[in-house]
Amino acid sequence: MVGYLPDGRETREVTVNPSTVVEEPEWPLAGRMGCTPDEVLDHLQRITGDERVVPRAHAHRPEAAEPVPPWIDALLDVVPTPAALLVPIRDPGGTIVEFRIDRCNGEAADLMGRAARRIIGRRLCEVFPGIGPSGLFEAYVKVMRTGEPVRLGPLTYQEPVNGVLCPVVLSVRARRVADGLLVSWQFHDDQARLAAHLRDVERMGRLGWAEWNLVTGKISWTGQLYEIFRGHAPRLPLPLDEIPDHVHPDDAPEARRALTALTELHRPQAFEFRVGERHVAATVEPVLDNLGRPIAFRGVMQDVTLRRRIEEQLARSQVELERHRVRLAEEMQRALLPDAHPELPGLRFAVRYHPAENTAQVGGDWYEATTLPDGRVLIVIGDASGHGLTAAARMAQLRNALLGVAFTGADPAAILRCLNRLVLHVQEQTATATAVVAHFDPATRRLTWARAGHPAPILVRDGRARRLRNDFGPLLGATEEADYRATTTALRPGDLVLLYTDGLVERRGGDLADPARALRRTVLGDDPAADPDRMLAAFDIGNPEDDTCVLAFQVVPEPC
Repeated sequence: MVGYLPDGRETREVTVNPSTVVEEPEWPLAGRMGCTPDEVLDHLQRITGDERVVPRAHAHRPEAAEPVPPWIDALLDVVPTPAALLVPIRDPGGTIVEFRIDRCNGEAADLMGRAARRIIGRRLCEVFPGIGPSGLFEAYVKVMRTGEPVRLGPLTYQEPVNGVLCPVVLSVRARRVADGLLVSWQFHDDQARLAAHLRDVERMGRLGWAEWNLVTGKISWTGQLYEIFRGHAPRLPLPLDEIPDHVHPDDAPEARRALTALTELHRPQAFEFRVGERHVAATVEPVLDNLGRPIAFRGVMQDVTLRRRIEEQLARSQVELERHRVRLAEEMQRALLPDAHPELPGLRFAVRYHPAENTAQVGGDWYEATTLPDGRVLIVIGDASGHGLTAAARMAQLRNALLGVAFTGADPAAILRCLNRLVLHVQEQTATATAVVAHFDPATRRLTWARAGHPAPILVRDGRARRLRNDFGPLLGATEEADYRATTTALRPGDLVLLYTDGLVERRGGDLADPARALRRTVLGDDPAADPDRMLAAFDIGNPEDDTCVLAFQVVPEPC
């Protein structure tokens, strides 16, 4: 019977006897015995006692195997990527039908994670079943046949893992060494995933990265920067100093300033500019050598167009919401205010109310003018602290409480004491208010009034204006022990009394120190006998900072 004795590069055919086969497919027998192939045959003849054992060399094999260089093991140990030495397995005709993993380094492992010691000595296609379909086996055979080294990849390699076809990306290098094949491979999954993640970040974040290398003169841009500047510059990538030439003209000065500070002062810069319809936010910094000299500039640019549009829409929405809120406050305020031309016994009455020109400052100015059950006329003007709906709500509370107390017959000082307790104990802790409360008796023409931190009324008589005096009365909500006192002023037919809120005089250029003088200049003019409507029409009560309320009442002469 015939058997085969592989010994590296040489296969010798020996005839043993009809019932004996000597076969060593996994390791050269001569190597294991520590002798030459001829010595192996002599040994076989002695142990078999068969003189018919005759060596015959196959024509496709050289007579002696080329030994593996001793430095292979050292090389495998220092290679940082997986590497192995493969030994070809041939069929009787000399064709390579498989490779055996002769040795490998510690980094070598299969897709199942089996360590190097578990794959040494195994057939290549058993350890890596995707070698054939991927074309790598054919490439390895070609290297063995031609002696030409090969570099392949990155390429997709697939093999079943736990019953599922698992694709990976790898690169392979192969070179024939003696009668073996030295191969190394590197999985790119981590690098590929990282690169894909960076591409996704750039795409979803609309980010681009750039470097201007001052040593080599090379300009490196990632794809998003080309997208930003495409169609706005004749050639890309742009030198750093040319970027301001291709941005919106209004943004070019700021871009030049930032880049000058970057290149001359070597300071990181953050600035924003427009390119066409795009809004771009840029951050750039210098790269310095050990002597502090710039060797490169690096930067990140982000297309923030969508963000700016959202911010603009949000700003418009906020403005519209504020306008709506102010309109609601104004409507609430006007709904709570009484008729501007009430019929009051013994008086002609007029009022003008103007909201703040700055709509964010709509305040709590209010007034009241009505006839009480006993025939007296109740006249009130006030100002609740705050602005907008908060001030309007406070004003509503004060006005409703005022009417409830006034209709009990309480005098002005008592009314203010009740309002003070309301502000102190019902409204917010920081709430305050001011007011003037007055009673006019048509029968006696006497005006009884008290004030709480509010400007005093102004009496216009015989072409002269003077401020009425009452030194008592802190603002509402200041203290529990507030002392409010009423004072009485006798009026004459034709007398005119003005009450106003601080918005009339607390303005830029206003004469708050002497409001009587300011009002006299505005109201009297050349017609001291003007009625309340004509006098109030002469007022410029618009105030951008606060709302303004002015009311006037004039004592009507007795009918003849």
